[in-house]
Amino acid sequence: MPAGDDEGVPGRLWRRSDAWLGNDRNVADRHHLLGYADLTGEARLDAQSKQGHAPFGVELKITDDAGRRLAWDGTTSGRLKVRGPAVAKAYFNGEGGQLLDAEGYFDTGDVSTIDAHGYMQITDRSKDIIKSGGEWISSIDLENLAVSNPAVAEAAVIGIQSPMG
Repeated sequence: MPAGDDEGVPGRLWRRSDAWLGNDRNVADRHHLLGYADLTGEARLDAQSKQGHAPFGVELKITDDAGRRLAWDGTTSGRLKVRGPAVAKAYFNGEGGQLLDAEGYFDTGDVSTIDAHGYMQITDRSKDIIKSGGEWISSIDLENLAVSNPAVAEAAVIGIQSPMG
């Protein structure tokens, strides 16, 4: 969903930030968004609402539920996995089983997209995704849709199991 009034809280916060600090700042100066320096308007808000690049020494990938790598196209979402020297390799005393996949990546439990510039955006938590009629629905998208209505101050979406299975 593009940033703006229809996106809810993230778009509103960036707009308030621009109003307070002035919106003439270069995106690359404020957020170090390489490849995004010339963006303005809604495109700039979209870039600012992403979580960004992985820290130095940390690698990212997104996978489907079978562990297959997914495209870094900014639209394909999958399970966010990370690896690096400061990423957990195991739980204390080995409790909880195997943490890492075959390539040594840790599954964060987040559902994310990564764009062609390597910028990651968390779109939901894997445990918060709602399955309805064979379709996966983001609880965050539903919450943002609800708070885009001026009459709604806050919203929380909680999925529950249907008695129908």
